[in-house]
Amino acid sequence: MSGSDAEGGDEEDVQALTALALEPLDGDLLPGYPEEVWVRLQEFLLRRRSAALRRELQKMNPVTDPRYDEMFERLIAADGELRRLRERGHDAA
Repeated sequence: MSGSDAEGGDEEDVQALTALALEPLDGDLLPGYPEEVWVRLQEFLLRRRSAALRRELQKMNPVTDPRYDEMFERLIAADGELRRLRERGHDAA
């Protein structure tokens, strides 16, 4: 698995983030809007990372592959962070 697959750092993401950062927004901005956008971007990244890790883990044998435990821990960490992010979003709403 390449780092860009698991981390979500491909060219399309860079272009989208650049456009989001540089293009003017239409309409009035609400006070919490930037935080909402940031949370959604983090959620997208975590879902993508989790999916990439799941795909890679499905290809591995948990008994014989020495990398399995490390990758599984990374999956649990990504899923846990996604859950915490969503819980914070529900608490703020």
